[in-house]
Amino acid sequence: MIRGRQTILDQYATVTGDLESTRSKLAKLPSRLDPKAAELTARITELEQKAVALKTQLNTVTETLVRETQRFHAEKFAALKQMLVELVQAYMEHSQKELSQLQALLPVVQQMQYQEQPL
Repeated sequence: MIRGRQTILDQYATVTGDLESTRSKLAKLPSRLDPKAAELTARITELEQKAVALKTQLNTVTETLVRETQRFHAEKFAALKQMLVELVQAYMEHSQKELSQLQALLPVVQQMQYQEQPL
């Protein structure tokens, strides 16, 4: 899709360049009655139509590309969010297990007494 968009952009640049060149040639003619004037005017009309068609096609491809990029970002965001939720839940479960083990250990530690060792 991106290569297709670039192809359209290249074609559009070529057509607009040709259009400017043809307009310049027409402007340089000494008179609009010159036999080449009708030919250049027809060519300008043709190039303008091509430019409009390419611009429309470019806009369509660009809109599609933007929509697909936004959809991609939304899907990736949802996937990352789900992974983070699962990570936090796993951490909470692990912390609960640690808390249970520490709570079970606390009375044992509290019951400990110092005992002197004979020399």
